[in-house]
Amino acid sequence: MEITVDISLYPLQREFGHVVLSFIEALREEGLNLRTNHISTQIRGRLDVIMPALTRVIGKTLNTDQKAALVIKL
Repeated sequence: MEITVDISLYPLQREFGHVVLSFIEALREEGLNLRTNHISTQIRGRLDVIMPALTRVIGKTLNTDQKAALVIKL
């Protein structure tokens, strides 16, 4: 099944730029088809490819000392 995911990461700290850029780079390293803008990142592709990749990247991002809010729309 082909899906589109719209994802926004909102780090809850003053210095947030590197957190967002690292998150996007980790998504790219997973080989996902990305389109970014100032508000969110869109990912297009197969559900069975996207969801495991998102699980890995989100887990790595939120498993740090950084606090963040994450909004995901499928």
